[in-house]
Amino acid sequence: MDELILLINAFADYQKSHTAVTATDFCRHFMATMSTTQPPSFDPALARIAPLSHDASFIRTISRLTAAYNLYLRIGLRATSLVNQERFNLLAATNLLGESRKTDIINYALIEISTGSEILNRLAEDGLISERVDPADKRSRLVRITEKGKEALQQGFNQSTLALQILLQNFPDEDKKLCIQLLHPLEVRHSGIAVENRNKSLAEILAVVTP
Repeated sequence: MDELILLINAFADYQKSHTAVTATDFCRHFMATMSTTQPPSFDPALARIAPLSHDASFIRTISRLTAAYNLYLRIGLRATSLVNQERFNLLAATNLLGESRKTDIINYALIEISTGSEILNRLAEDGLISERVDPADKRSRLVRITEKGKEALQQGFNQSTLALQILLQNFPDEDKKLCIQLLHPLEVRHSGIAVENRNKSLAEILAVVTP
């Protein structure tokens, strides 16, 4: 009962300082403010080097989770014809977008143009994608995944599933859904901004995203 009273009082306080309150907004606020302790993995030495602001803690958490997943995936891809993650990512992008220009596939995968072009050429040499001249622009080429590529991609997806099972073991589906809901708008926004402004300085990009 004490926990319920705490929750009700917290909701009442939240209503006083916020308009058009929704249960979803309050739950996010409540979960974010209830814990005032450092996470178990917190390393005081890191804080001495660069004090962890909310922004730094946020991106550090995401970066280290991504690094762990990438490590697991690289281990798994060694047993496939894809060999590495860059080939897997570009082949997956090719499959998702359908027949597309090379630059569109590379930009979707958020890879440097020169690096992406080289990898796509290797995928073509291995018969995992096919390419033809773009009828609308003779200077461009359209690529699409082949049947051999689909088989290789399925091997990659199988390894990705194993990597995700390892990474997200015992992490509740409800929490996954909440994270997706919170982060999806950020992902959509910066998937475009990062590609469109890749040749600018960080100061110039900051000016673009700042209202």
